[in-house]
Amino acid sequence: MEISVLEGLYQWFTDYVKSYYTADQQLQAMIITKEQHTHLVARHCKDLALSLGLPAGDVLLAEAVGLCHDVGRFKQATLYRTFKDPISVNHGLLGVEELKAEGIDRRLAPDEWEILAFAVSCHNAAAIPGHPAMRPLAFAKIVRDADIFLT
Repeated sequence: MEISVLEGLYQWFTDYVKSYYTADQQLQAMIITKEQHTHLVARHCKDLALSLGLPAGDVLLAEAVGLCHDVGRFKQATLYRTFKDPISVNHGLLGVEELKAEGIDRRLAPDEWEILAFAVSCHNAAAIPGHPAMRPLAFAKIVRDADIFLT
């Protein structure tokens, strides 16, 4: 991944989250909580990738995965007023749908999109499902570990 792509994702994320801002104080608090959490997870994914000695482009991709991991939470909170997947919707799968609807798949190289979509879709699973390639599994583990650490 190139830095310009990651910078574009940060700008998109800022705009996307702002589209969920509301005068409803309870819902707004939920949105702000997830916005702040997301930035912490993105930073932690970057730190984990650096500590693993990943190449610079993969460090950027790990940060992007962290940035996108909870995108489904904003719609989930707005529609269901909860972050509980069992009583609403799987926010990982919803996140991939939202990312695709927002055209994020077209901003990334095909292999980057495959990794990001896989990691976002299963970061909240009890166990990460198998994948025929090692890279998507590695990024899914990075974001899962970053997310669990900050929960």
